Order: sequence, then structure tokens, then C-alpha cells
Amino acid sequence: MVVRLLRNGSGLGLLGLIAVFSTSTVLADQANSSTDQKTQGAPEWLPAYYEFFTRAGGCWTATNDAYRSEQETIDRYVVTWKPAIANNGKHARLFGFEGDQQSADFWTMHVYWDGANQSLNIDQFGQHSI
Repeated sequence: MVVRLLRNGSGLGLLGLIAVFSTSTVLADQANSSTDQKTQGAPEWLPAYYEFFTRAGGCWTATNDAYRSEQETIDRYVVTWKPAIANNGKHARLFGFEGDQQSADFWTMHVYWDGANQSLNIDQFGQHSI
């Protein structure tokens, strides 16, 4: 499907907004209809495994006191976990704090079941690599 968004001086025109909405709706419907296929053959322990990450609010914090130096200025590291779309996995991000200043993300991660390959996948994306 090719969608051409029309712009005028005030942003997207009415046709552009309809095209965006229609495309988003189609993509959401496709994602929802394929959820069963994505989790097909998932082991019984998988829901409990997913919930492990979001227990106690899904926020894990670790002090960095033992490793602080002039080069390592982060006071504490934080990992936050949230459910993925359709709750078929988890998303995480690792960032730090120096005092009250939050750093940029050091990495993000997606944990999900691949029904086609019958495997649990963990994809991690960092500042310098995947």
C-alpha cells in the first residue's frame, strides 16, 4: 500500500490524516490477528518468565558506588521493563543517574517468543552496536 500524505501550511491535510489513521488501523489489526501466530507453541512457563521482569513495578536499580571514578561518573544504573505490544514480550531500557540527572539510554532490549522458529529471542540495541 502506498500512502501519499498531503501537506498544507498548517500540517497534514484531512486526506493525510485519514491515510495515517487508516494505515495505523490496518497495521494494528494485522498485529492483533497475528498475536496467536507469534506465540504459537510458546512454553507454559513463558508468561511467568515475562512477569518476572515487571515484578515490583518493573524498575530495577543498582548502585555504582564500588566502581565510581573520574571516568565512571554514574551514581546508579536503572533498568525499566514494560509489556510489549499485545503483551507478547517485554521491552527494557538501561540508563543511569549522575546525581539527579538522568543519562541517555545505554541500551534497549526486547524479549519475545518467535512462534515461527519456536524460540525465545532477546534483542539488545546499544549506543554502539546491536
